[in-house]
Amino acid sequence: MYQYRQSFIDPKMLIERVLIPDLMYDKAMMLHFDKNIKIKKQLENTVELLTYQKFYNDEVLEKVAVDSMEIVEYYNTHPDEFEGKKYNDVYFPIKIQLRDAKIGRTRKEYYERLRDKYEVVINQPVLDKLLKEAK
Repeated sequence: MYQYRQSFIDPKMLIERVLIPDLMYDKAMMLHFDKNIKIKKQLENTVELLTYQKFYNDEVLEKVAVDSMEIVEYYNTHPDEFEGKKYNDVYFPIKIQLRDAKIGRTRKEYYERLRDKYEVVINQPVLDKLLKEAK
């Protein structure tokens, strides 16, 4: 975690270089499990963050990349949105907008596939308990 924060090394590389090998993680968990809950939580958060970052790099970034031709095409097809503005001035806002739209579509498709694959079941006793606590 320290190396990641200091150097901004790609999380995929950190994991592939075995920054937190399973054996070290298991040993640290065994040694500090009962002694220091804060360390246990930090270890769990580190592994979760690195795993999420690796997943995000592998699965999301490649699928939502926006190339300059898409930006030019959007700029040319929506002249009323950018009237009086130069292409250089609107390049990054358009790129962000297109990227966010792609992420939204990807997320929506993923959720739809999950909903189709797995039936959603509401745990009624838990829901009732949460509703009581919310009051």
